[in-house]
Amino acid sequence: MRAEAKERLGLDGSADFNAVRARVGAAPRECTLANILDERLLELCWEGWRRPDLIRFGQYKSLYEGPGAVDESDGHTTVFPIPADVRALNQNLTQNPGY
Repeated sequence: MRAEAKERLGLDGSADFNAVRARVGAAPRECTLANILDERLLELCWEGWRRPDLIRFGQYKSLYEGPGAVDESDGHTTVFPIPADVRALNQNLTQNPGY
C-alpha cells in the first residue's frame, strides 16, 4: 500500500514494492501501478482483496458476459447493497442505486 501511495503521489515507490518481492526471493521489478495491481493479485490471492483493488484501480467489471450479464454502466457494482435489516434499524438509510 505504501508503494501504491507513493506512486499515486508521483514519488518513487520502488523500495517498498521490491522489499515485498525480495522477501520471497523474486527479482526486482519496475514499480508501476499496473505492476502493483499484478503483485497484489499474487500476494493476496486468497485474502479477499481483489475486488476492492480492482475498484480502486478503476478496472472492476462483471465477470459475466452474454445471457444474464449485469449492466454496470451506472457503477452500482462498485458498492455493496445495504441489507434490509440494517436499513430497518436506521430509517435514514436508503438502498444503494442498482439494488
